[in-house]
Amino acid sequence: MECSTKAVEAMAEIMVQEMNKVGLGDEDIRTVEIGMREILREIGAKALGQYLEEQDEKGQEEAVECQCGKEMDYQFKRQAKILSVFGWTSYRRKYYVCTDCHVGQAPLDGRLGIAAGQVTAGLAELLALAGVEVAFEEAACWLERFLLFRVSDNTVRKETEWFGQLQQEEEAQWQQQSQEVSWLQQRQREMGQQPGRLYGSLDGVMAPLKGEWRELKNIRLVPGGKSEILPKATAAWTAGGGTKRPASAGDQLSL
Repeated sequence: MECSTKAVEAMAEIMVQEMNKVGLGDEDIRTVEIGMREILREIGAKALGQYLEEQDEKGQEEAVECQCGKEMDYQFKRQAKILSVFGWTSYRRKYYVCTDCHVGQAPLDGRLGIAAGQVTAGLAELLALAGVEVAFEEAACWLERFLLFRVSDNTVRKETEWFGQLQQEEEAQWQQQSQEVSWLQQRQREMGQQPGRLYGSLDGVMAPLKGEWRELKNIRLVPGGKSEILPKATAAWTAGGGTKRPASAGDQLSL
């Protein structure tokens, strides 16, 4: 996503003016950076709310159908809050209620995958990434430093477990499909002949070379899926020179 240079410059100028108003310019660089991030977070939360309201106005639903099959009636614009990467964001959108089963819904939420009062998809991904690395309580502390707002460890746990459930379902589907001959044949046709995998290891040793010590690199290549081990291939280069020809088995490197 790209923004016009003029728009970026205009927003930067406004930010500098706001920073000067609150006295950030007289602080150390760390305080300035955190202050700028906090301003950007507040701007993001406000802009996201306004953007959602604009999208709601653009969506002209002539008729909204309920899950029961009946047509829903427009009620009013209802306020909602979501927890996004900018923190809690509020917005108002059109709200409909079914006259038959009395279930309500906001078409905008359905179009954009929003659940009022819940975490957005963008934030959920970040919470899950942190939740799989460390304990949920520790992850919440990490995230507060990055996001500049607090997310409970229970929220981190909920989103991490949700992503884990999705992964389990996807893996179960793969297992089921792997037993279907038609699916395997179709996948083979779509994928075509794939190149083999090549594993490599790299090591280094210091050796006297032309009157000074230089580093020699030892490279070992092993094709994946095969049991045999290829002879070691060695390449030598200096810190300031070019790479030499990789040595074949039995080759001697000239020092």
